[in-house]
Amino acid sequence: MKSLNTDDGRNSLGSSLRALAALTARAKSEPVNGTGSQPQPVSEDKLHTEIPQQPGLILKWQTDLFEHGKRRAIDSGALEPQAADVAALESHASAIAREAHRTAFDATQVGTHDHLRDSEHKKVLRDRDEAEPAVKFATAEVREREIAAAQAYPGEPPPPVPLALRVAAVVAISITTAPTLHDCVFLIPDDFIAWFVSLVCGLFLGLWITLMILGDPHSGPYRSATNWIGLGSGIFISLALGALRLKGACTVGDYIFAIAMTILDLGIVLGLESVASTRRTRYADWHTGNTAWEQAKKALENGQRAS
Repeated sequence: MKSLNTDDGRNSLGSSLRALAALTARAKSEPVNGTGSQPQPVSEDKLHTEIPQQPGLILKWQTDLFEHGKRRAIDSGALEPQAADVAALESHASAIAREAHRTAFDATQVGTHDHLRDSEHKKVLRDRDEAEPAVKFATAEVREREIAAAQAYPGEPPPPVPLALRVAAVVAISITTAPTLHDCVFLIPDDFIAWFVSLVCGLFLGLWITLMILGDPHSGPYRSATNWIGLGSGIFISLALGALRLKGACTVGDYIFAIAMTILDLGIVLGLESVASTRRTRYADWHTGNTAWEQAKKALENGQRAS
């Protein structure tokens, strides 16, 4: 008996599926919901309404109808298809087919979903045609600004005056000034104290002139007040020491020595000024290039943000 029920269910199921295929073909040619195939106008607001994601209607429709026919075939227990079962399956399939049927896309009907979707699509294409050249132009401009920023990079700032040069200048000024101070200024009975004080004063004068002339390296190509004070002090001290040497000179050799030492003092001072002037010029050039580089970097960042 169980075998008969199974065979009968299979026969009923096969008949149901054949009826389903015929109804599907008929539903596609019939009007939907009895209102004809004319698409209904919709508002633009409804076009943008979010539709929840669902399984495919055709798959759901086939699965539900198969299960429905299978249950009826098993429950009927008849050897031949029953008219009531076939009618029920046909009605169920017809309802599902009508729900799943969709008309072909037609953008010529003004005010419908198809027309609005087609209008949106054309607008997106127009916007893309306008945006693509702008993007290419922005990319090319950013590339040009990258090249300009790379070319404007001035490198590292110029290094400071080496310490060895500063020490050498201080020692040289001390050597030329200390003997003159000992012989003409610090006339102390104790020769050791006289030399000690002369060396200390010569060291002080050397530090004063060197630091004042080489100071303020970031003042630009022109001397600052500190540089002017250092240069003026060096020239004045050299001439003053030269005058003291000439005052104590007695022979031609003493005069020549006094003039030579004065020229040496002036040479040291002018040499320091030449080093300081060169460094100020180099720093001014670097500062100008660095300013241009900063501006190029800012323009590059603005271009990258804009693109």
